[in-house]
Amino acid sequence: MRDYNETISLLPLFAGIEPAELDGMLTCLNSCVRQYKKDQYILLNDEPVVNIGIVVRGSVETIREDLWGTRTPVAELRSGEIFGERYEVTRTPSSNIYFRAMTDSVILLMPFERAVHLCSMACVAHYKLVENLTSMISEKNRRLQEKIEVVSQKTLRGKILTYLSLTAQKKGSSEIEIPMNRTELAEYLCADRSALTRELSHMRRDKLLEYDKNTFILLDGQTFESQGRAAV
Repeated sequence: MRDYNETISLLPLFAGIEPAELDGMLTCLNSCVRQYKKDQYILLNDEPVVNIGIVVRGSVETIREDLWGTRTPVAELRSGEIFGERYEVTRTPSSNIYFRAMTDSVILLMPFERAVHLCSMACVAHYKLVENLTSMISEKNRRLQEKIEVVSQKTLRGKILTYLSLTAQKKGSSEIEIPMNRTELAEYLCADRSALTRELSHMRRDKLLEYDKNTFILLDGQTFESQGRAAV
């Protein structure tokens, strides 16, 4: 694990923790680093969740399986992001969720119970870890609620306007650059890529927005409140 300590120390979960303290804390928590090949499953749905995973390198895909065995990508996790924490927080099994390495990946596995409960030494670094972990879980929940608001819109236009409006509100500007290409945006909106491309063209025609690659401009102060609700 020490081979990756420098990289691990730069991850958001360990912000504010001195590298000199990190190795001892991870050892105390019984953490370990595992390497996974592309397409290798990190956690299968019949395995108990006792660790949270932290993506050190590579990317991980969260996959949901329905009753008929159809698997649907839910989210893509990149370096620094965590996964598996929801099942430990809620005390629920992994159920129909899988985690798969999208690329050759390095994952830090940390026992959740040991991470969130301070040991007798109660070191400052562990306090900071708990603080960072709580903040990251809260942020993931916020993003989840935001996605629910987006995908619950009845039409694709409503979904697009809701997502762009929420992003514009956070940026404080009607001109925004989103971190997703068309394929990724379509997956986020639970839509077909061709349908997304077609609807964006129609929205440009209707003078709701302008766009160039990943840059979008909401026209005439269009917001979800003023236009999005009318589109759903």
